[in-house]
Amino acid sequence: MAINELAAGSLEAHLATMNTESFNETADIFVEKLNALGFNAEKIDSAITLDPVDNKISSSNKKKYYSFDFNSIPNSQQYDEIIFLYLEKAGSIRAYYGFIPTTPPNGYSKVSGMLVKVSDSELLWLAEQEEIVKVDKLWEQPPDYPNVTLVVEEAIESAKNYLIDNFFSQD
Repeated sequence: MAINELAAGSLEAHLATMNTESFNETADIFVEKLNALGFNAEKIDSAITLDPVDNKISSSNKKKYYSFDFNSIPNSQQYDEIIFLYLEKAGSIRAYYGFIPTTPPNGYSKVSGMLVKVSDSELLWLAEQEEIVKVDKLWEQPPDYPNVTLVVEEAIESAKNYLIDNFFSQD
């Protein structure tokens, strides 16, 4: 077990330093596309902490609601709806038999997107996606692990594209 921790420790340390800022472009793309469609959209730059989506959704009369305190968002009452785009998890994932890894570390990300009406918290759109991108090249390349880094970035990019495609391809 000490050998596994030693081998995995270097990869874990590298993953902890990875930058996920590329996901932040998702909001800019949403704003651009919504404005092109004639909406008056703007990006709220305030950091917003969301609880896991599933814990906050309730249903009533075939409608879904997202329990959220909009007062935590500056000037939230000036908006009709707010879109939340959330990179919940990003990193690598692999299978184990006991404590022995049986697969290479594949790229992983989990995202969610929601459109919520501010006046009554009605959930107008919800999309969630987990992405796994297999590493098909040599991955044990410390200290930078370029091939693992690449598949993690691909997983984030794929999840980002999923949210964009899902929202803008609505009927």
